[in-house]
Amino acid sequence: MSQTLKVEGLAELTRRLRALPEAVQTKALRGMVSAAAEIVRAEADLRAPVYSGPVGKRHPPPGSLKKAIYKARVTSESSASREVWQVNVRRSGPAGAYYGAMVEYGTVKMAPHPYMRPAWDAKRQAALEAMGTYLAYSLPGLAGGR
Repeated sequence: MSQTLKVEGLAELTRRLRALPEAVQTKALRGMVSAAAEIVRAEADLRAPVYSGPVGKRHPPPGSLKKAIYKARVTSESSASREVWQVNVRRSGPAGAYYGAMVEYGTVKMAPHPYMRPAWDAKRQAALEAMGTYLAYSLPGLAGGR
C-alpha cells in the first residue's frame, strides 16, 4: 500500500528554501518529512494488533508486528528538492513480520485488521502540521514569512 501526502500552495516556501544554501535546504526538507513519517509510524504502532491466542513453536511472539513497523528514507527517490520516506513493515530478519499485509488486508482464513491505512487516515493532518512545526523551529523566520 503506497500513500502519498502532497502539499500544495507552497510556492513561497519553495522560493525561500531555494535561497538557502543547498546543505541547509536538504537538512530542513529531510527533517520535516522525517518528522511527518514518524507521526504516521507511531500511530501505526499504536493501531497494530497484538496476537493474544495460543503461540505454537512456529508462531511469532506476540508484539512482533509492532516491532516490525519502521520508517525509512527512500534514497533512490529523494534528492535535494524532494524527500520520499516510507512507513512499512519489515518482512524478514529477526525483527520481521512477513505477515503484516495479511493482517492489514486479511486472508481467506482471517478477517482483515487494518492498522496502516487507519494510521495514515488519522494522522495525515498531524503529519502536515509536524512538517510546519519542524520548519518553524529549525529555520525561524522562513516558515513565518518574515
